[in-house]
Amino acid sequence: EDLQNKTNLKTLVIKNNGNLTELPELERLTKLEVLDVQQNSLSKAPPVHHLPNLLQLTLAYNPIPTLPENYLKSNTNLTLFKATGIGLTHVPKDLFKTTTQMKWLHLDGNKITTLAKDMFWNLESLRTLNLARNQLSSLSVALFNHLGSLGELDLSSNHLNSSVVEILSSSPIRSNLKILKLSKNKVEKFYLTWLNSFPLMATLSLDQNNITANITMDQLAVVQKVTVNLKSNFKVRVILNGAFAKCDGDPRVELQLLETDLDEDCFKTKLTDDLKKVKRPV
Repeated sequence: EDLQNKTNLKTLVIKNNGNLTELPELERLTKLEVLDVQQNSLSKAPPVHHLPNLLQLTLAYNPIPTLPENYLKSNTNLTLFKATGIGLTHVPKDLFKTTTQMKWLHLDGNKITTLAKDMFWNLESLRTLNLARNQLSSLSVALFNHLGSLGELDLSSNHLNSSVVEILSSSPIRSNLKILKLSKNKVEKFYLTWLNSFPLMATLSLDQNNITANITMDQLAVVQKVTVNLKSNFKVRVILNGAFAKCDGDPRVELQLLETDLDEDCFKTKLTDDLKKVKRPV
């Protein structure tokens, strides 16, 4: 009753209440811009069709396994939607059809297995997309066709194979992507020259995959100011002057290979000392 009288309310946070299974009536809060109901025990997504001014909606960590097809149809000003860890197995194809102002989208920590190829086509303003910790084994080539503004993509802890690398390097997201997380997948192949497709890339995480790769000095030379994490892969070797060596760092590329299964001959050359002589390009 008290909430119904607060018609000018712009921010409402009701969270961290394990006993809360249903929200109070919000029909009259038409000026609401931020609604955060994370970490409760809601079993259904709260109605938001009457909140045309809503900018941020957080449903994270509630047991809400399904979302209605047109759930966000009236929320055309939405910039952030966070549905982390709600148990989603399926994302409605048209869920984001009208949310053209979306900048931050978090669908991580769910049980999503597939995504419709045109699901994100109206999200041309999207800056961050988090799909980590799901059960994705493949992605459509067309999925990222309209995400040219994307700066950060997290696909870690899925079941994606090496084809994801090819898909991303040929999609429009390569223009502005700065952070790409592919840790804990099933990637088997990777070449540093692939980074040529991403002019703004700053951080690439490929740790805990099944990568087998021989990295040569000419490959190191094509990338600058990029941190590449290749820890805990199958076999990643750096070849220097015909010998193998472990690489803990390079003036241009930080290759984090600790805990990687390296052959004994990887230690024949003092790669670190040799690379220290290579000056970082100005």
